[in-house]
Order: sequence, then C-alpha cells, then structure tokens
Amino acid sequence: MRRLVARRYQVVRHRTSPKNEVHAILHAHLIPKCPHADLVKKRGGNWLTRQPVPADAR
Repeated sequence: MRRLVARRYQVVRHRTSPKNEVHAILHAHLIPKCPHADLVKKRGGNWLTRQPVPADAR
C-alpha cells in the first residue's frame, strides 16, 4: 500500500508540473487565467492556442 501511495504521488506530481509551467508562462506574459476549467481539455486547449505567446515560450 505504501508503494502504491508513493507511486500515485509521483504520477500526480509529474502531471501537475507541465500545467504549472504553462500557468507560469501565461502569467509572465500578463495573460489572464483561462476561463475554462482545464487547459488540457478541448476548450482550454483551443483557448490556449489563441493566446499571444512568443514562439520560444510555445
């Protein structure tokens, strides 16, 4: 059980890290938060692709 809990913690952390990076990039370029619930879902992803972010940050 301890191994399962530790593994789940790792998986959640690895999933959260890229999302935090995206939020940091948007914040650095003064882009407000996504009006949709999640950036990785269809509506959030479509919103994200329309944001004016420099090519090196994409």
